[in-house]
Amino acid sequence: MMYIQEHYAQALTLESIAANLNYSVPYLSSIFKKKTGYSVIDYLIQTRLDIAANLLIETDAKLKEVAENVGYKDPYYLSRLFKKYKGISPLRFRKQERKNAIHRPQNSIESSIVWRQIWRYIDSDNHYQYKREEDIHMHRGTKTSFTAMALLCITLLLSACTGGTANLNNETTGQNQTTVENKLASSSETRVYKNHQGAEVEIPANPERIVLQGNAIGDLIALGIEPVGVDRRFIESGVLEDNGKISSTDIGFPTNLEKVLTLKPDLIMMSYVMDNEVEEASKIAPTVVSDGMQPLKDRFPVVADIVGKNEEGEQLLKKYNEDVDAMWEQLRADGKVADSETAVVLQFFWNKAMYVMKTGGVADLLYQPKGFAMDEKVQALQPNSGPYIEITQETLHETLVGDHLFVLISAYKEAQNAFEELKQEPLWNSLPAVKNNKVYFIEDKWNYDDMTTSNMLLKEFPNMLKK
Repeated sequence: MMYIQEHYAQALTLESIAANLNYSVPYLSSIFKKKTGYSVIDYLIQTRLDIAANLLIETDAKLKEVAENVGYKDPYYLSRLFKKYKGISPLRFRKQERKNAIHRPQNSIESSIVWRQIWRYIDSDNHYQYKREEDIHMHRGTKTSFTAMALLCITLLLSACTGGTANLNNETTGQNQTTVENKLASSSETRVYKNHQGAEVEIPANPERIVLQGNAIGDLIALGIEPVGVDRRFIESGVLEDNGKISSTDIGFPTNLEKVLTLKPDLIMMSYVMDNEVEEASKIAPTVVSDGMQPLKDRFPVVADIVGKNEEGEQLLKKYNEDVDAMWEQLRADGKVADSETAVVLQFFWNKAMYVMKTGGVADLLYQPKGFAMDEKVQALQPNSGPYIEITQETLHETLVGDHLFVLISAYKEAQNAFEELKQEPLWNSLPAVKNNKVYFIEDKWNYDDMTTSNMLLKEFPNMLKK
């Protein structure tokens, strides 16, 4: 995503992006879709169109200049794309937005140039890419003016918030003054927090309005905290909603800082940082960065520490580990798991891309000390990136080595149909786990390792073994 944001004005294709990042095209496509919910080309298109929209409003550049500045040599092609995805032609958009700006209150933080939710199902053909002949760099000046405008809006809003606070005492006449003062004192207590990179930041001792960017929402829910803002992809693609309705406002991805500002957070937690997000977010509220890729046992205590619930976090993690041991002991007593039995985890995607998973989510539960063992051949496999180890049909017997095979697969029809084709292959049917009827299919919505999902999986897993 950072590469696209830095090079969007160049002639980019899926192949060239993959090559520059040293990934294969299938792997890049799969991991990007898995992590963001969008295709690489979807993201590239939306990046270019949002910047084009900014230029249309903030400059008097001709359409040809705008097109060239966002990577399209043909202005007519940009016009067709713009109308297709934004529902209006570029010039009508410019006229409409400028007209609206005249009637818009000066202290409004509303902007048509904020990141919109990227369309998830867009034709991803990349035949529209052209080699760029010149770079007029007008977006640099525009970006500066837009940043200045955003800072002005932030200043105005914060001033308004300060004014509202100043009037608090006038509105509490007749109330218990001591109670009010104690509450204000409690909410204003702060402490210095040092993150995993050694950076120090002053944060509330007991934050009440947390905005979370990252996948740790299940950790906060387990600690009894519902953030006021969150990237809801991690709710909608997982099982957290099954545990009760979560009303947190969607801050989008990339993070919509204007939306964050309206939520008036007293703490912002980030685990996947892009560009200068931390610097910009810190202008809104104290911002803490943590490593979202850490396993549960390492990440959960960090999250608990940030929100001031260390003791509760320790107790929850201890209980989870005890429950895990108890579950495996019961499965062994029931004859579901035998000593020295091995297991392997396969992640299967709709485009037939396949990966062995040794860590994260389901794998973390399987390879607990009292759970299944990991075969030496699987232990020797090296990941392409993170926990993903890409495999092919030709290497099934060399990689899917285990007495039990767990297949993580989406419930979407495309993925199910693609897997049915794999099941017809002789190489698949000759796998020992397949022949011994020890294959288990688990929806990949379970493949998260936050504390809430982990506890839910713990209760459901024995039932999964019966299917």
